[in-house]
Amino acid sequence: MLPVPTNLITGFLGVGKTTAIKSLLARKPDSEVWAVLVNEFGDIGIDAAAIGSGEGGDDDPIRMVPGGCICCVGNMAMGVALADLIRKVSPARLLIEPTGLGHPAGILDLLREAESAGQIELRATICLVDPRRLAELNEAESEIFQDQIHMADALIAHKCDLANAEERAAFTKWAAELFPPKSYVGDAVEGGFNTKLLDLDANPMRTPLFPDAHAEVHNHHHAGTERDAALKPGVPVRAMNTGLGHKACGWIFSPEDVFDRRRLLELLSAIENIVRLKGVFRTGRHWMLVDKVGDELGRATIAYKRDSRVELIVSDDVDTMDWEELERALVDCLRPRVIKKR
Repeated sequence: MLPVPTNLITGFLGVGKTTAIKSLLARKPDSEVWAVLVNEFGDIGIDAAAIGSGEGGDDDPIRMVPGGCICCVGNMAMGVALADLIRKVSPARLLIEPTGLGHPAGILDLLREAESAGQIELRATICLVDPRRLAELNEAESEIFQDQIHMADALIAHKCDLANAEERAAFTKWAAELFPPKSYVGDAVEGGFNTKLLDLDANPMRTPLFPDAHAEVHNHHHAGTERDAALKPGVPVRAMNTGLGHKACGWIFSPEDVFDRRRLLELLSAIENIVRLKGVFRTGRHWMLVDKVGDELGRATIAYKRDSRVELIVSDDVDTMDWEELERALVDCLRPRVIKKR
């Protein structure tokens, strides 16, 4: 029933927004359907697969707005996706996950329009922060990061189990000095913060410090076959995206392609100078989610079983990535196909 309680979950690349949303979905009331609208900087789309089954369909509560940022590629795209999701799924709650490179101002503006139209009831914006990375971001990233912080109602030190005592103390001191003060400041591991935070009130008076920090246009390029064409085994489709001081390159593989787990993990572990890598891979009977931030690589079994896909994000100043060579290396990680005789 309208209006739908809605939360924006923000935070920079690799902070664990998808993990947090999966945790929230796992702890929701069994009788309720919660919907998720997710966006990524690149065109491939991994997070929607990581959160849901990836089956798609009109009644799928997990939807993706592909390519760029839902705050700048046409709030029209987000508005259409939002209205369609609410109409077809009728969720009891809606969670929105923008890309970590996304400025929250445009999204909040559109959500306030949806609230005025009676579609949603905007609740607290929750921002996740890795306490270890407060001083790592470059100037352009810093402005977006500062506004993610500034426009949030609640602030969570995420991955705090990986931070040392000094880093946690620095976060606490920094958060206490923010103005205007937050409605809530806390910490969490694996997204395990209290679901009651979702019902905190949103403060409509929070305005951006850097409203022009996210005005850059994105450029997209799809190599090889068209995205909607049938995928051929051993011939991945590549998509590239540039903007906001970053470059993304990703691939989609045929559902018939099966990766050798050991060779794949060796390859992904050896890739350097990335901001973010995320992928889902068929590795025999099981499918694997791989998530790499900097040099930290994690993996987990995943329910998604549609096609293998991977995407990398690097800074614009990184010119050592040879996408053609990496594509060949990924293909080399495929197991030989076994053609069944009739």
